[in-house]
Amino acid sequence: MYVKNSRGEKVVCPHPAEMGVVYDVLGKNASDELIREMTGHNSDCLCLSCLSQFEMDVDKEPRSCPSCHSNQVRAVLELVDGKCPKCKAGTIVEEDTGAQC
Repeated sequence: MYVKNSRGEKVVCPHPAEMGVVYDVLGKNASDELIREMTGHNSDCLCLSCLSQFEMDVDKEPRSCPSCHSNQVRAVLELVDGKCPKCKAGTIVEEDTGAQC
């Protein structure tokens, strides 16, 4: 989770104290509407054009690769069970690596 500060920069909100960081950045009296507008979740992403890997909020930001500016950007989870965009032969699988707290 992240919250945008007054300069529009994303401030990471580590678990389990996410809302503490949100209120530190937005103020203790921040409305629910302001919180919804200024917070989001980054996803691990892959550019299908140049294979760059990066993080972005696929729900709130335009899908544009920071390296090549292609709009062929996918969240890694959207690629699960599909063909590998690099070798075109393998299949992308999701693996449970254990609890992350």
